[in-house]
Formats: sequence, C-alpha cells, structure tokens
Amino acid sequence: MVYRLWTTHHPPMYRYTLQPYSGPHSRFKCPECEHHNKTFTRYIDTETGEYLHDDVGRCDRELNCGYHYKPKDYFMQHDINNNQVFVPSLKSKPKPPPPVPDERSIIEPIWLGRTIGNENPDNFTTYLYSRFGYDESQKLKQLYNIGTSNHWDGATIFWYIDARNVVRTGKVMLYDIATGKRVKEPFNHVTWMHSLLRKERDKISPATEGGLFHIHRACDVWKLAELPPLNFVLKQCLFGEHLLPFFPNKSVAVVESEKTAVIASHFCPDFLWLATGGLNNLTPQKLSILKNRKVMLFPDINAYDLWKIKADAIKQQFPTMQISVSSYLEKKASAFDKVNGLDIADVLEGMGK
Repeated sequence: MVYRLWTTHHPPMYRYTLQPYSGPHSRFKCPECEHHNKTFTRYIDTETGEYLHDDVGRCDRELNCGYHYKPKDYFMQHDINNNQVFVPSLKSKPKPPPPVPDERSIIEPIWLGRTIGNENPDNFTTYLYSRFGYDESQKLKQLYNIGTSNHWDGATIFWYIDARNVVRTGKVMLYDIATGKRVKEPFNHVTWMHSLLRKERDKISPATEGGLFHIHRACDVWKLAELPPLNFVLKQCLFGEHLLPFFPNKSVAVVESEKTAVIASHFCPDFLWLATGGLNNLTPQKLSILKNRKVMLFPDINAYDLWKIKADAIKQQFPTMQISVSSYLEKKASAFDKVNGLDIADVLEGMGK
C-alpha cells in the first residue's frame, strides 16, 4: 500500500565558529549534561586556531540538552571586546586547523562488496524480512547497499555513497532483531567504518611503513592499499545520495535516520528517501546536491521548529530548491509519542500493520 504524506548570497564569515569535526579528539564532554559520550563542540578563533573558554560551545544533544553558550554571550558577560585578540584559558591548547579533505578521504569500494554479500544477514535486515518478506527486503537492501558487520554480532552497515558513486564511509549500528529498535544498552552501539578500518591499519607491523616490507608480511602491501589513510577526514554526504542520478525526476524526502529512509521507501515509493544521519546534519553543504530538486523534510517529533529554521536558511542559499517541511507528525503525535521520539517510519509501520 502506498501512503501520501505531502503536507504542506553566501553567508557571512565569522571569526569565531564551531570547530569542524575531524575525529573524536575534536569533541568534548558537555559541561551541562555531562553525557558519557563526547557531545560538546567548542568554538574556535579562526584567526589563531585556538579554543575560546572551555564552556563556550554547543551540545550535539540539541533536544535532550540544548546547551549552547555563544561567543558573543561570553564576551558580554565578561566585558570582553571581541575585536581584541582573545586569550584562551590555561586549559585550552592551540589546535592546528583540521586537514583539508582530499580524494584519499574515501573508502575503497572493495570493502562495500565484502559486506553486502554476507550470507548471514544483519539484525536489521532480518527484521525487514519479518515485516516485508524476503523479496521486498532484499530489494531494499540492494537499493541502499546495506551491509553486515562483525564488529558486533548482527550489526548493520549503512554505507554513505555520494552522487558520484564514491564511498565516503559506512555507519555501523546494532538493532534489536525482534523490534527493529537500536540497541543503546549498556552503551550506544554506533561506530564508523573508517574508524574500524584505521584500527586495522594500526595492527600492521611498523616494519611495513615507508615501503619497507618483510617477505613474510608481503600481503600487507595489498592490505595497506585498501585501507584508509591515517589522516582520513570524514566528509559525510546524505545517506542514499547515490540514488539521485537514477531517479532524476523523483521528489526527494529527507529524514534523520537511515533506518527511517529505508522503511519509508517501502511505504511511499513516490519519494526518493534520503537521510541526514543526525539531527544537526541538515546543512546547506549536504543539501546542495538537491538545489534543483523538489524536497520535503520529515523531521522527527520535537524537531520541526529546528528543521523549519534550517530549511529557511537553505532556501535562501539555494533559491532553485523547492523545499518545505512536513508538519504531519506535529499534528498527529500524542503526548506519549513526543516523549518516545516518534518518527515517520513509526507512523508508516503502524499504518501498515
């Protein structure tokens, strides 16, 4: 059954900006919620590359925490003229600017091939079998190149492949085989393929560095060529972006999670479903690939206002993009739904039962 849910100049450069992501070392513990994961992004002085005060930054847990201490607020409260050179706190350490991504910051496609042909399906695919049957589930798996990882038993890999068919990375997640929900206990089971593959590089003997290989480790020559470099910089695209050239006339629906995009594509095939991979990943840079498309955003419950603001900014930057934000969840959700973080996939699965 097909459901229809369609409801109805360049930015200035700033001296102080949130530090771009360049690995776990570029994130910190939030001073407000003190979440066990590093969810805090600090502001840096773009002229010096140094951090501002330890507490000046934004927590990535925007809905659950919402902490955001801006430089202008810090300067105002401490009577600092922000035109002066900022002197960081003693705890702050100068950081070099993050390396510029280049063509090496990709994953060799051989790794994708090794994971999508696995005979033992991941938990998420097995869940799809139970909901939609084998043939439809295989179709979805092949459409989105869903892979299997042995990092955790039954883990899923959502491969991020751009419109040029370049593999940027893969997001590894573990799902409950019966409910299709993410496994978050005793910890949040999420990691990245480029991180796991870099660990494989670390296992190779230092004797392989600089082109010096022992004869009995000659296989490492080939393995190193397949592994990402140590200075890998993640430049994430939209999940499902590789499908854009194949469906040039389809309207695009953008959601937050990869799982939601996969499930929604079964129920609403009139849309081409893509995912940002995170609440704050809805950015002009990532959506620039859609500048000439008709786009509908489907934010998770409680995220409508934030995505509406982001959509307005994106529209201003790309006037040729026909972008709008669905208020379907905000209108239909109950108080229970709002507490439990409803998304459009939950609604569609409920309708399809």
